[in-house]
Amino acid sequence: MKISLTVCDVCQERSVPAKTYRVTDVTTGLEVQKDLCAEHGGEQLDQLLADAPTPTGRASPAAPTEGAPSSGRKRKVVKTLAQVEAEKAAAKQ
Repeated sequence: MKISLTVCDVCQERSVPAKTYRVTDVTTGLEVQKDLCAEHGGEQLDQLLADAPTPTGRASPAAPTEGAPSSGRKRKVVKTLAQVEAEKAAAKQ
């Protein structure tokens, strides 16, 4: 069995929830990863992320066009036991 516990890098308090944040300087490519509780910066980073605009410029998956060949993969059909039994009964008749 393996137990993992994330604690704040500043206070090391085990009883306080902490989140892992990874910050990258896009100019230099330097990256820092910190585990922080709300008291030591987590709340400020969460607020900063909440206020951030949604990313743009990312390509969204294109919707399949009518008449275009499909990928060949079929979606798995999920049925209830009652539906299966009803289909069996209908097939016997």
